[in-house]
Amino acid sequence: MKKQAIEEKKSAIEKAEDAKTETKPVNLYRKNEGDEGNEELILYATLLLPFRETNPVVNDVLKQMLASGDKRLKYNTTYLFLRHKIPLHDTMLTYFAKLDDYRYELFSDMRVLKILDKFPAAFKNQQDLAKSKLFSSTSYYQEKPDSLVFIDSLPASVKNKKGFVFFYKYKNKKDDLYWKLATVGLLSADNSDLNYDDDDDDNEMYSPYTSNWNSPNSGKIVFTEFTDEKIKEEVPLNEQLAKQLKKIIYSKRKSARIFYNEGNDYSEMPYRYMD
Repeated sequence: MKKQAIEEKKSAIEKAEDAKTETKPVNLYRKNEGDEGNEELILYATLLLPFRETNPVVNDVLKQMLASGDKRLKYNTTYLFLRHKIPLHDTMLTYFAKLDDYRYELFSDMRVLKILDKFPAAFKNQQDLAKSKLFSSTSYYQEKPDSLVFIDSLPASVKNKKGFVFFYKYKNKKDDLYWKLATVGLLSADNSDLNYDDDDDDNEMYSPYTSNWNSPNSGKIVFTEFTDEKIKEEVPLNEQLAKQLKKIIYSKRKSARIFYNEGNDYSEMPYRYMD
């Protein structure tokens, strides 16, 4: 805990120094500098948890972890409490439900634990969860976009599942000359269901946006990503959204992915050519 406190203080000083400069340094390897978590502390907390009622020192350590300035450590400790059904103040759940980076993760974890009734009601809606799901779709080394604005939602149907895809426009940097498109889906038509689960789909569908060429997730219904598609000022926006939706849906069909996948597709390349 002492080491963790030192690291958090060091990170806070660095952030304060960066805030003083007009141009913040770009870190290509971490999107949340200073919020890396601490797996060793979580391991210790898990081992010590059974003794929290008999040893007051254990509770002191857990309270320190919940009060940590490292959001990842704080969240992992919160999840530890939820998983073991240890009473947790509602303010802690509200704290993470307010954060775009953690809202959807909290929702997903609480859904798995079957305690969604405790999820803060104010943030249990498609708009807030869709935005958070979009942020959670970025990889660890990606920077968050500077600007993100909701545009519209369009109906979509995939394998007899009808719902909506939310469209956003975003800029990586505030002074970028153009906006790009971002999508979230497939959101259910019934707002109470929020979104469709991906794990009941088969391998007929294919996602070119997965990070692993032969990922087991390639058959999932995934519409959530920050695309590289630039918004064209001279073309009606509704036409661009409809075109992007068609492209996404068709790109998931194995028979059509070669025409609609703009990235490199090595999924059927012999492994010997990847060396």
